[in-house]
Amino acid sequence: MPKAVSEVSVGNQFSRSANEGRLADSSARTFRVVLSSPGEVFDIQSTCGVFIGDPHPINISTACVSFDAKYEGDSRTVLLATFTYESAPSASGGGGGESPSPKTISPDVRPANWTISTELSEMPVRTWYRRTGTYEWSEFGSQPLNPVGDMYEGVSTLKPMTSIKVTQFVLGGADDPTKHCYLVGRINAPANPSDPDANQNIQLGTLSILPHTLMLRAINATPTVESWKNLIFRGWNVEYTFLLRDQYVPVNFDSSGEAATTTKVNIGWDMAVILEGRNVKCFDPAGGSAWQDVFGQPLKPGSDQAQLDPNNPVLCPPLNAGETAPACVMTPGISERGVSQTVAGAPIALNPDGTPRYITGTRGPVVWAYQIYDHFDMVNILQLRLY
Repeated sequence: MPKAVSEVSVGNQFSRSANEGRLADSSARTFRVVLSSPGEVFDIQSTCGVFIGDPHPINISTACVSFDAKYEGDSRTVLLATFTYESAPSASGGGGGESPSPKTISPDVRPANWTISTELSEMPVRTWYRRTGTYEWSEFGSQPLNPVGDMYEGVSTLKPMTSIKVTQFVLGGADDPTKHCYLVGRINAPANPSDPDANQNIQLGTLSILPHTLMLRAINATPTVESWKNLIFRGWNVEYTFLLRDQYVPVNFDSSGEAATTTKVNIGWDMAVILEGRNVKCFDPAGGSAWQDVFGQPLKPGSDQAQLDPNNPVLCPPLNAGETAPACVMTPGISERGVSQTVAGAPIALNPDGTPRYITGTRGPVVWAYQIYDHFDMVNILQLRLY
């Protein structure tokens, strides 16, 4: 065991740089160690009372990252041990004033670091706001429909797409990140599915991420070794790349009846689909509802003088209510012969029960949202340390 240990001012130093807005502190502490005999073997960290990962006693924003020892002059019984402290960036914590360096925390529980990059991507317009004056716009948005309820096509807008890269140390063995490779391409599930009243979002700093808006895009893992205190950690430096998609769409949740109520929700990576088709479910015209289009189904032709009676429509035999038939559209008749029908050349709007939908200026098509990517408990399965 060494005879004496004392901290000396010789070799102590401190420096700070703020190059391109990145603050970096570094400092060094030096200890003189007097050995009991030349060539004595001892633990430098335990002898000096300083370990890798310890905060600096004055500047707690720096942590010990390395040390070295060498003989002083020609003596073989006096060593100078120098401990180097450096600051490290951290995405968690933050705020003004000094905060402890993340290097003071064990690598296996150290909070993850993350970076974000946002760019614009072209997406279909789901909602727009009509301009009502020079400096006025409609307060309530609507679907991109013309005055008779037809959907405009090919209308697009720019929406943000955010790439998030989360980096953290992961121990080897059972936590080997290669087991997560098959999760790439999946999206985030609700955070608390067993409790609908709980917060279902992932919290990343001040960003609250809704379910189904975050996709795991890539995993990059590199073997690494870290020293902390008097321990050695062997594992992986893992970078998870996520893609955040923001897509607000007016969606109908009703699965029966008129489905008149729409709710604007952020569907993220889900897909919005207009209920439409080239075939319809037939219904009895005499008992139809206001949202059902009688002329969207095949009707019985009339006589030569009136090909189809619009005031007394009847299903075309042998069709019965509930059966499937080609979708139809009404066309003007010829001179005092009422109206006629033709098979629709494009899909027509449907109700949730499959019957043809009667579209008006206030009643648009039904829009449902579908999950098209598998989801999983992203934070717990990947063990993301986003605190």
